[in-house]
Amino acid sequence: NLSGYSREELEGKMKWTSFVMPEDLPRMIEYHRKRRENPESVPWRYEFHFRCRNGEIRDMEVHVVMIPGTMKSVASLLDITERKKAENALRESERRLADIIDFLPDSTFAIDRNGRVTAWNRAMEIMTGVSKQEMTGRGDYEYAIPFYGKRRPILIDLAFEKEEVIAEKYDFVRREGGLLIAEVFAPNVYNCRGAYLWGIVAVLHDSSGNIAGAIESIRDISEYRRVEKALRESENTYRAIFENTGSATVMVEEDMIISLANSQWVSLSGFSREEQEGKMKWTS
Repeated sequence: NLSGYSREELEGKMKWTSFVMPEDLPRMIEYHRKRRENPESVPWRYEFHFRCRNGEIRDMEVHVVMIPGTMKSVASLLDITERKKAENALRESERRLADIIDFLPDSTFAIDRNGRVTAWNRAMEIMTGVSKQEMTGRGDYEYAIPFYGKRRPILIDLAFEKEEVIAEKYDFVRREGGLLIAEVFAPNVYNCRGAYLWGIVAVLHDSSGNIAGAIESIRDISEYRRVEKALRESENTYRAIFENTGSATVMVEEDMIISLANSQWVSLSGFSREEQEGKMKWTS
């Protein structure tokens, strides 16, 4: 059925080598020769490409054993063509996913359920100074070292922890559905220059719904933090000047609503800031 030949055409007439593709034939002939010298010296199970009568090529796994007391052998073939197609499709899918992750602008990495790194993109290489080749397959919290200089759980490891536990290690943390978001200062990134980082983590599941790992994307928000700090300082300076003008002063919007009132105005008007700001018109 597999070969497309009848027993009458095969038995006593054809060689098994007729069904082996040229790229596999030298290896299999060598196995055949060595097996007759020492059966333990060659694999008893391996794969090769089988050529059918109609020219179709099938992937095969062959089990070969010698018949005791003879120079004959018995070969049992298992057609693994469909399995190979599925494996190739899976590898291609994984390759495409790896390419997508690699070109994401945010630093991104993934771990499996045992905590081993399965993805480490180019942006992560730039941020940490550690290459994909160095980090892929590493576990035991080694991926934390480029961030904090030591092995320790980081955001990707805390996806299932309560927010109170995470808050002990991060400046800011919140959940949005199945996502975990946090901010922290990492002293060792960018060649120990350090940076404020924003991270988002999602848990990965397999086709059966079981946890397969997690993925984290990280963004450098140092400039945002710098601008935010400068803005706060500017606002504090502005408010101090506004508060100490020496006269009752208010800021009024286009609709005549009071948006800011200083202490002298509060004392003069008899209304508190809470009663006035954003509620009362100066015309009142």
